[in-house]
Order: sequence, then structure tokens, then C-alpha cells
Amino acid sequence: ADDVLASGKEVPGVQYVAATATDTAVLTAGGTRLFARLQGTDVLYPDMRALTLRSGRFFTARHVADRSPMVVLSSPAAVSLFGAGTDPTGRQVEIRRQMFTVAGVAARPGGFAASGEAPLPEVYVPYTAMLDLLRITHLHGVALSVHRAGESTQVAREVTRLLRARHGLGPDDPDDFTVRTQA
Repeated sequence: ADDVLASGKEVPGVQYVAATATDTAVLTAGGTRLFARLQGTDVLYPDMRALTLRSGRFFTARHVADRSPMVVLSSPAAVSLFGAGTDPTGRQVEIRRQMFTVAGVAARPGGFAASGEAPLPEVYVPYTAMLDLLRITHLHGVALSVHRAGESTQVAREVTRLLRARHGLGPDDPDDFTVRTQA
């Protein structure tokens, strides 16, 4: 988590930064089950992805700090679990035998898929709750967005330099992380 904060503060050109941990799981609400992609992230994720909410709200910094079992459902996940036209805000969803409270529903669909496959519905939880759910202490990644589109390559170089220094890597040591851009 310290690397996340350092990346946001010490690398010029970074607009937003969010910790991430991802996995897939079956979500259950009532008798309905849904296989979805769990996106553990931070409070700035909606700004990074231009994610707006149809109902409810995204989780707050307090929810992240308290490791709160809150979940924001993508629209497809909400429809699959609770039916069309239903606002599930405040209802419960079970993920890996743990209960999560629905904080809100995203207005636009989200999801990742391999080429040619339908995307998995996405749900968003505080990354701290995700670490608890997975019983891990490490992040899977750090998502960054840049102020200007043409800066991503330079920002990636600066992030690499920063992480190598923070991880105590010498000039002959391989990276113990991966930096990728979408540019």
C-alpha cells in the first residue's frame, strides 16, 4: 500500500492512483448465483474509469480503512442477482461465505473477457476487504491514470524507477513487479 501512495505523490503526470486486488467468485443473493469478477479497489476507481452510479454510492475512504464488506455491483450483476428494475442498495450478497452489503449499482456495465468471450459481470469492493476475503496481505496491482494521454510511457518509466528504488533493487537485479500501459 505504501507503493500506491508513493506512486501518486512522487511520479509527475499521475492523475489518480488506486490499489487493486482481483479474482473471480460466485456471488449469491437469495437463491440466485452469479459468477463474476471481483475488483478490489480504492475510492478513486470511479474517477479513473468514468464510472457513474445508477443508485446508491461507491464506498468511501472510511469503508476502505475499516475493511468494510461493501460491494458495488455493475448493472449486469445487479440485474442477474436481483432482477431488472430492482434497486438492491442495502441488500446482502454472499461472496465466499461472507456477507457483503450492496452500497450501490454502477450505471454502465463493466467487465473483462478474453477475446471472443462475453465479459464477466464486475463487482467492486474495498481492496482491504478483498485482501481479507482472499486471506492475503499483498496487493495484486496499482492502477494509475495520467493527466495527458501522451504521458503514459514516461509515467511508466518513472514508476519503474520509483518501485525499483523502494524495493531496494540493484542495477543487476530483475524487477519484482510488472508495469504495463494501455497506450
